[in-house]
Amino acid sequence: MSEVWQNLGMTRLDVRSRGALDIVSSGQLTNRCKLPNGLELVPSQAVEGAFYVVGADSCTCPDARYRNATCKHQLAVRLQDILDAANPEKEPEF
Repeated sequence: MSEVWQNLGMTRLDVRSRGALDIVSSGQLTNRCKLPNGLELVPSQAVEGAFYVVGADSCTCPDARYRNATCKHQLAVRLQDILDAANPEKEPEF
């Protein structure tokens, strides 16, 4: 997994980056639930059935709210956006 981050120019993984990679590599964002205003629901890794509301500069998780830091959920959404842009689904042919 670290090869992915090295290819993105990151040499060391912090806790949030590792968490983001876990979220993306587990496929949790494959069928994302997009909300109005650019928000998305991202599943919690700690609490089954719980979700956080994630935006470009916000997340409802405790890490983002109390530490005012970019959290693993925000990083995961950004990484998944990059992967989606690099590998767009082929349009169906009729």
